[in-house]
Amino acid sequence: MARTIIALKDGWEFRAKSTSAPEGTRSWSPAQPIPSTVHQDLLAINAIPDPFLAKNEAEVQWVGEQAWTYRKNFTVPHDARRDLNVQKHLVFEGLDTYATVWLNGKEILKSENMFVTHRIDVSDVLLDHEGSNLLEVAFDNAEQKGDEEVAQHPNHVWGTFNSGEARLATRKAQYHYGWDWGPKLMTCGLWKPAYLELFQSRISDLSAQVSLSPNLQEADIHVALEASGRASHAVIELQHEGTTLASKSVQIKPKQASNTTISVKQPKLWWPHTFGEQHMYNLKATIYASEDDKITHDTTTRRIGLRKIELVQHPFSEQEGTSFYFKVNNIPIFSAGSNWIPGHSFLPQMTPSTYQKWVLAAKESNQVMIRAWGGGVYEDESFYDACDEQGILVWQDFMFACGMFPAYKSFLDKIEVEVRDNLRKLRHHPCVALWCANNEDYVIPLLSGIEYDAEDKDPESILKSTFPARYTYEHLLPKLCKELVPDTPYWPGSPFGGSMCNSPTEGDIHQWHVWHLEKFPYQDFPRLSGRFVSEFGMQAMPSLRTAQEFFPADDKLLDGRDYSEDEFVQYHNKCGGGAETLHKYCEDNLPLEKHSLSKYIYCTQLLQSETVATAFRSWKRLWRGNDRDFCGGALIWQLNDCYPVTSWSLIDSNLRPKMSFWATKRENKPITAGLQRVHNHGNTHIEVWAVNTTLRVVTVDVQVRAWNVAGGKALWSRTLHSGLRLPSNQSLELGVIDPNVVGLKSSQHYKDVVFVVDLIEGRSGEDSITLDHTINFHEPLKEVSFVRPTELQVKIVSARGDTFVELKSPCALKGVLLEVTGPDTVADEVTWDDNGFDTLPDQVLRAKVSGLRVGNEDKLKAEYMKSSS
Repeated sequence: MARTIIALKDGWEFRAKSTSAPEGTRSWSPAQPIPSTVHQDLLAINAIPDPFLAKNEAEVQWVGEQAWTYRKNFTVPHDARRDLNVQKHLVFEGLDTYATVWLNGKEILKSENMFVTHRIDVSDVLLDHEGSNLLEVAFDNAEQKGDEEVAQHPNHVWGTFNSGEARLATRKAQYHYGWDWGPKLMTCGLWKPAYLELFQSRISDLSAQVSLSPNLQEADIHVALEASGRASHAVIELQHEGTTLASKSVQIKPKQASNTTISVKQPKLWWPHTFGEQHMYNLKATIYASEDDKITHDTTTRRIGLRKIELVQHPFSEQEGTSFYFKVNNIPIFSAGSNWIPGHSFLPQMTPSTYQKWVLAAKESNQVMIRAWGGGVYEDESFYDACDEQGILVWQDFMFACGMFPAYKSFLDKIEVEVRDNLRKLRHHPCVALWCANNEDYVIPLLSGIEYDAEDKDPESILKSTFPARYTYEHLLPKLCKELVPDTPYWPGSPFGGSMCNSPTEGDIHQWHVWHLEKFPYQDFPRLSGRFVSEFGMQAMPSLRTAQEFFPADDKLLDGRDYSEDEFVQYHNKCGGGAETLHKYCEDNLPLEKHSLSKYIYCTQLLQSETVATAFRSWKRLWRGNDRDFCGGALIWQLNDCYPVTSWSLIDSNLRPKMSFWATKRENKPITAGLQRVHNHGNTHIEVWAVNTTLRVVTVDVQVRAWNVAGGKALWSRTLHSGLRLPSNQSLELGVIDPNVVGLKSSQHYKDVVFVVDLIEGRSGEDSITLDHTINFHEPLKEVSFVRPTELQVKIVSARGDTFVELKSPCALKGVLLEVTGPDTVADEVTWDDNGFDTLPDQVLRAKVSGLRVGNEDKLKAEYMKSSS
């Protein structure tokens, strides 16, 4: 018989085990179809308020303090029940976290790890007669179990600066314990599918390691198949776009892998979306009882991409330290992108469609890498499928974050099972560019004053040290990666490198001297670089429609109250002192408007947008090519949110972009220009550069102009270069301008002057294209004398089947944010190609929009920065 799946999705009931639980939860109630969590089930029966709204998070803390039991009845088909040749396995793809499972009154499983799949042979436990089988799953209080585990190991140094020690002993999503961007919601449940699997033979693993020739013209796909049961023969096929390119027959070896190699001439390669197409091949395996048997016992397909990825670390001749960048198919790549946290506090809410939307948003903002952070989960296959399809590289952390994790034997045993399980599940995805051991675990002893000998590499010695988790990161994980994913780089931690683990000249760096630590101005980012900046950021509030969820439903949100100190705004900022820090950065840089919620949101988003733009623009400048790749990537913290919150995200929890989303998109276009004012002992000069991350040489004219901000008067124009060749895949310095020398008269370091640099492809008389248009105002922006335009023209036009909003002002404007008024459903249907932009005097700015029609001008409002005077 062919392998058959009986889904155990519906018909579950649940209840609290303790008599201390609220009365309505102590009796059996219908649960939601699984995957689900106890919070979702309680919401469905109106037993708890929505924990995302107002201060309801505090009202539901009792849920995580309880133990919960689930049960369901199911039957097994008559033929399968009686056939002794049919194996019957109960499969749980994910149990969160401390779970005990009974089948027909017999305990069949104890689980202590949220991240692993469990498979139990229940052939002898299922009823062998007509009747219903009773399946029960009990979940214990994870925090209590973690506390008990900590108490059993008093000699271990349990250290963390986030969310308590119990989480370090628990293989549960660490963010459930609360983080500086998310609530504490200690949920539990069957968070992934569960099913009964019936088979005579099954494929337990199908893997492919790809070797590309140096010139990329040949690929060898080394295939390994593992199967169990009665099958002895397998056919392995390689398919591309519906055509079978190769077919191999192999004999199945009991309890070991069966191997074969498929060679492909002139393979279609998988590329990041910035460099090429995302060609995918289907690797299909089918197993039979024998070579002559035509009855399929099982079939499995893996979608694979043919690509080569390298992590390049070479010494520099001009600077100290080493490089840190990725090569894909022999091409160096500047990895601009962001960090990914779990997309929801209740993970079953994330659907394949939701993952697609998030990953597409990253691509649309010109990101090429997402770092899957180590305090969440190994994401659903849908996340990696979306990254494969959209050409987004994934830096994948293992699930360790911000703590001194233990390394006693029982814990290491759990880790090995977890890592093997997840490497096997995810290793076929071409998007995965790096496996990284942890997030900030090497920082904990540094900040806590815990001493250890970093030069001691002996495994036994490390296990006896104050930092035994080094054994996991420097021995266990690299060994498993070498065995299971040898064609993907491994890295011991993030950050990691140099003598102090967060070095600006080696490895990767978390650049938190802005916001955290010294709270330097974001204008210092040009000097606060790193070989690869894997975290940096600035907080901002979410969109107004999302921020309204901070407040009770009956709150009128009237103007006049101080929203920077509002109790609900502060409650939905989970960073300790975050509201105060955000207020300080706003006051230092902007004319702060805090007595209107919408205007306060705008100020925070403009601040974040400027911060992000400054960082990307400055660090891409260091991508100089010719072994001078002094910065190989920058990943903003963070792409997304898991609930309505003020955080560092580019897009809020309802998939509504902040202004920084479009800033990220502008700064990471394939070809960009940069302009920086440098002040030195009372003098000012202008530095100009360009970055071409394409694989072609581009010929441009470089034009620099200046206007008076308030009066709108054109002051100066100069073609800096004509017919300049921008070399491929690197930055190029374009020159230094002394405003005094060129006759540009001003005062106060040119606070009243706005500069712009244009990169123009194509000569006059031909169709020219402005590849980039970068506007530069004096900073801090609050010192600029912006004026309100006497007339702001906003017009919706149609051209060649597209719709645009045209904007024109007689004076320069900073941070023009176009928004749609009206119901949420209407506003959410409107998407902008660009927004939050700057404008020049009497220049028509055109922004592409979908969801609006000509004549809808009355639905638009424009917000922009006002003068502090």
